[in-house]
Amino acid sequence: MTYVALGGTFDPVHRGHIQSAQALISDIGYERVHLIPCGDAYHKDQVSSGHHRQAMLELALKDFPNLILDARELQRQGATYTVDTLKQLRMELGPDAHVSWVMGTDAAAGVTKWHQWQQLFELANVIVMRRAGEPEPTLNWPAQFTDDVSYFKQQAYGYYLQVTLPQIILSSSDIRRDVSQGLSVIDHVSPAVNDYIQQHGLYRGNN
Repeated sequence: MTYVALGGTFDPVHRGHIQSAQALISDIGYERVHLIPCGDAYHKDQVSSGHHRQAMLELALKDFPNLILDARELQRQGATYTVDTLKQLRMELGPDAHVSWVMGTDAAAGVTKWHQWQQLFELANVIVMRRAGEPEPTLNWPAQFTDDVSYFKQQAYGYYLQVTLPQIILSSSDIRRDVSQGLSVIDHVSPAVNDYIQQHGLYRGNN
């Protein structure tokens, strides 16, 4: 059993998110990747409702059958902690399942500030996705590093892997800013997501 999770606010989901998830399939050889929108994003100042973020993900993933929406965090009350999600996944999948949590370099550099962060590596592996040109993060983690993809995929938890992706200069915050300024974002999100943003008046007046 294998479960690969790409978490985030996805506010909104954009082409960079999709490309990153697809790279995990093409470059590492996973069969599918689960995208998990966070619920109560206590670490963010302002996040759109879970209803809107889930709806946009559903639209964006329609053409990608290997990318799966997992909305479990949106159904949870209170602050959303990754460790709680991983505990739930481990209970569902069993102790021997290969579970990997995917994060970018910024998130990786700040993991030690996460709630009960040491437990992450007792529950899962971590994949750090670094964009080409980004410096390699210095990570002081209670986990084993490996660059052997085949070996990594055999581990249930306690390992981390770093992969390098093509440079994609795109962020959700930039998209929200552009929408608020009346600029087109059709090159950055799928047509269906663009239509949804327009129909529901999202990000108007937001930075």
